[in-house]
Amino acid sequence: MSEIPPKYLDKRTQARYLARGVLTEKDLEKHLKALPDRNEEALPVEVQQPESDRTPSR
Repeated sequence: MSEIPPKYLDKRTQARYLARGVLTEKDLEKHLKALPDRNEEALPVEVQQPESDRTPSR
């Protein structure tokens, strides 16, 4: 497979396409290894979650 359509790479559907033989483990690994490492460009993300009104259940 020369270029893998994005829908085959979606983590939610990957297993289905692998099981059907539409996508092979070899093609998937080849694609993942070809991706650039963008670790140095990543920024930290801070998320503040609102306090819950619920009392914890025991």
